[in-house]
Amino acid sequence: MKKLLAILGAFGLTVTGATTVVACNKWNNKTKDTLGGLKASDFEKSLLRRVDDEDTLNIRVITIVANTVKDPEKSKEINMPLFRNAFVVTYKLGDGVTFPLKKGDKITLTIKKATDVQIKESYKEDTDREISAEFLTVAKKVQGYVSGTEFSSEITIED
Repeated sequence: MKKLLAILGAFGLTVTGATTVVACNKWNNKTKDTLGGLKASDFEKSLLRRVDDEDTLNIRVITIVANTVKDPEKSKEINMPLFRNAFVVTYKLGDGVTFPLKKGDKITLTIKKATDVQIKESYKEDTDREISAEFLTVAKKVQGYVSGTEFSSEITIED
């Protein structure tokens, strides 16, 4: 009887130990909540022969972000100047890359939802005026039409 209890006890410890290892497995979520569900391929062909300088890059990128809004009613509400202020676009050109962008050029592109302070600064830079509370509310509202929080990727310009 003692041998049977010892065997059952050892078996119980083994099962409990294995369960603990499985239960303590570290969860690692590597997926990002990508802004608007965007992918590098959304930009690769859209920037060729359409981007001559930083301003046209920003306009083109914001247009692509705006096109992620699929609800027709929400799309009608988008005020492009305010929409542009609602997102921060930063980029880094690859080695030897200059404007205008050409096939094979590499650019690292990052797009984030702007904070209230960034929206205010961007609006003032564009208009030389302070943004009204109403316009800030509209900018935040249209910003909410785009899912996710950030997009960041290296993009190779293609035909």
